[in-house]
Amino acid sequence: MTNPNLEEIGENMGLTFSLISKIKEQLKLQPKPANPAGMITDRAEQDQGKPDQAPEAVPESEGRPVSSRELELLYTACSDLLTSGDGEAFRKIAGLVLEHLGVSGCSIWEINSGQAQEPIRLAFVLAPEARKVENLSSLDFEVTALVAGTGEPVVSQDIRKEGRLPKVRELNPIGVLALPLVNRKELLGTFSIWSHPRQERTGLTTVEVELVATLAQILSLGLDYYRQVSEYHQHQRLKKELQIAREIQQGLAPRALPRLEGISLETRTMAANQVGGDYVDVILTQGGKMGIVIGDVMGKGIPAALFMVMTRTVFRAVAKRALLPHQVLTEVNEVLLTDLHNQGSFVTLFYALYDPVTNVLVYANAGHNPPIAYRSAKDEFFILKAKGVYIGAKPGANYCLSSFRLQAGDIVVFYSDGLKEAMNNQREQFGVQRVMDTVRKYAIYDSPGITDCLSYALADFTGDAPQSDDITMAILKVQ
Repeated sequence: MTNPNLEEIGENMGLTFSLISKIKEQLKLQPKPANPAGMITDRAEQDQGKPDQAPEAVPESEGRPVSSRELELLYTACSDLLTSGDGEAFRKIAGLVLEHLGVSGCSIWEINSGQAQEPIRLAFVLAPEARKVENLSSLDFEVTALVAGTGEPVVSQDIRKEGRLPKVRELNPIGVLALPLVNRKELLGTFSIWSHPRQERTGLTTVEVELVATLAQILSLGLDYYRQVSEYHQHQRLKKELQIAREIQQGLAPRALPRLEGISLETRTMAANQVGGDYVDVILTQGGKMGIVIGDVMGKGIPAALFMVMTRTVFRAVAKRALLPHQVLTEVNEVLLTDLHNQGSFVTLFYALYDPVTNVLVYANAGHNPPIAYRSAKDEFFILKAKGVYIGAKPGANYCLSSFRLQAGDIVVFYSDGLKEAMNNQREQFGVQRVMDTVRKYAIYDSPGITDCLSYALADFTGDAPQSDDITMAILKVQ
């Protein structure tokens, strides 16, 4: 991110003179006000009534010199907007406009990019007399919308006579000079000055109009810089929030896995983004059995991570009551159904309960990938299938209960679809067969060793291809 350069400033100064010409063209069409306290006058009008001083022959484009106070205003605008990029600078500039030019009100708006072009008011400062004008805040919005819609300035000594704003005829008389803020041909915002008629103030002179137009171009550059700074800070804030969310999610993962005599167990998750929607957990029930649950929330990123945390909370509360897997899935579905349905999301879950006394694994499936069981004594693989719809599919869902008796040396691999669907640069998937081949090859190791070997095999296969989905696995081995 860089500050606007001199070439950009030069280009915008060219736009300044074009803007001044548009203001003057509209001003010529304005009827002369009966009260000389109009919004804008030229030097000749300002010098009338001074018999001891002859009018000075100065071209209209030059006018009187810019005063030191006005130079201070321009300097402050440049220094604040082009260095800080702080939104407070716009409120400070609006206040200085009232102080230096003696006008009644000043507002600065940002126009969001995109089709909606929603305006955001950055500053709105009023003098006491302008606060008496009814609904001036709403009128300021209407004028801003008009400038944003046409891209042209609005110049009016009496806003009640502005034909493009028919709803304001009942207001008190007040004048406005509203300018578009444009940079690189993009409309960034608007800059409006309000002037309430009063005897001690004859309005803006021609030079002051040029000063305001110059200030508008400085505001355009400052608004562009402010937008860049805001986007940068928003990116940094989001990055920090994602890091916090990742730390929270990692804290929810099982770190010290429960231990049961006669088995080894390992879990691993590799998120595709900073946070993910895969879910794995290990639970010891009140009956002394070990529950292993693995799941996948539809989608990626923060929304999926939020549903993952919600699923984990509900699942743990239900599973600790020592219910059988199909009963747990039924209750979890009923609890999460409404929230998942409202968000158009769903969760797949596979839940298995291992009994260390009988070596029986009972399980139920809610639309998840069925685990792979390897019987090393006979070099056979089994797919642990069980029927059941995903969580959030429908109310009153029923889930089937199945069982599988494990023997010494048997290995069970629970996994999310990110494992089998991981692709290399040739768009080939890792697939279930490669999972089986790796498990068979390294079956002599314990669960942590097999998990490492499977992770290495996956990394070797995918190479430098980007990871497109979360990858989660849990491996159980009977000693």
